[in-house]
Amino acid sequence: MKVKPICFLCASKQIYDVSNLLYKIEDDKFNFILKVNKKLLEIFRKDAVPTQIGTKLHRYIKLISKNEDPFKPLKNKSNEISKKFYEILKEKLDQISSFEEKVKKAIFYAIIGNTIDFAAYNTSMDVSKFLEKDLNQKLRIDDRDKFLKDLKNAKKVIYFLDNAGEIFFDKLLIELLSQKVKVYVVVKKKPILNDATYEDAKLASLDKIKNVFLLDNGGDIIGIDLKALPEKTKKAWEESDFIVSKGMGNFESLSEYNLNKPIYYLLKAKCLPVAKELNVNKEDLICKRV
Repeated sequence: MKVKPICFLCASKQIYDVSNLLYKIEDDKFNFILKVNKKLLEIFRKDAVPTQIGTKLHRYIKLISKNEDPFKPLKNKSNEISKKFYEILKEKLDQISSFEEKVKKAIFYAIIGNTIDFAAYNTSMDVSKFLEKDLNQKLRIDDRDKFLKDLKNAKKVIYFLDNAGEIFFDKLLIELLSQKVKVYVVVKKKPILNDATYEDAKLASLDKIKNVFLLDNGGDIIGIDLKALPEKTKKAWEESDFIVSKGMGNFESLSEYNLNKPIYYLLKAKCLPVAKELNVNKEDLICKRV
């Protein structure tokens, strides 16, 4: 997916939000915003993918702020909140007797977990309020039956995580998948935005689930750059029968590739460009097979 004009506003809003995370003095915020917006003007190109711009922008933010993980406090907050939701939703899943119906419900839970995105909304969002609202929604695109069919014939699946906090919702689905197949779970090697790293995955105990193997994307890259994947992750990609891609960033980047295997995009369409690309409305919940 290529960048749209409105993406500039989203990026600029992120710059403002990060300034509030990093600085308390108004002059410091002002200088930071000017510097980073100047960088944004340099890298914003109509032939670029939004995640490419975002990666360059947030690497620059880390450089000039001398802070390798500006979103760390918010990631901790979202992990804390999501862990509580995990326990509640796990109880609901345990009440379902059919494995297939459990998987379908867990896919739904994983998608509403994509609500936890301080980058797409703002750093003061009420996570609990957003999640409770989404629990009453239905999927706009619902390819869960296709997912079950592919799972039935699969031996290995690669699962690209998105945000911290959100991974507790992914855990519900990953636990079920691991009962049937090997699951390669991919995190960010280094912090970028509020994306999940090894630290977040281990906090959610994903490394303790049988048949689950943690891998990384090769660095602090928003979305997925197939050329940057480490050899172990490339091998897992090649061996997997299908791909699970969480979130908008992974969709924005992977949609640029011609893939030779099924991919399931699990996300909430939190911005107009992504919604338009998927031919849905903003805020719709999506499970789409490509």
